[in-house]
Amino acid sequence: MAERGTFIFGDPDGYGAAFGDARVNLTITGAGDFKAGLTRLKLKHLEICRFRESLPRIAHISLLPKRIFLSFLVGKAPPIFLNGFAIRDGDIICAALPSRARDLQH
Repeated sequence: MAERGTFIFGDPDGYGAAFGDARVNLTITGAGDFKAGLTRLKLKHLEICRFRESLPRIAHISLLPKRIFLSFLVGKAPPIFLNGFAIRDGDIICAALPSRARDLQH
């Protein structure tokens, strides 16, 4: 059965905890009041999240070994940086632990 919902957050810790099985730790790098929105759709083998944040931040994300993380920008958003590389509109990020990445090659 599908689970879905939209959530609004005023603190980075509550927002990071809402990502379920992934561990998300945020360090806010801009001044102002933090606001974030998270929309989730969870199916049997697929989870889709759309998130919006009001302040720049640094995120450290720890995935479960059997998860693959795909990410891309939606709309006109400033570039994000992943390990020093700028990710721009049209780019797709695919992240997996090394053991899971080998499975993708077969």
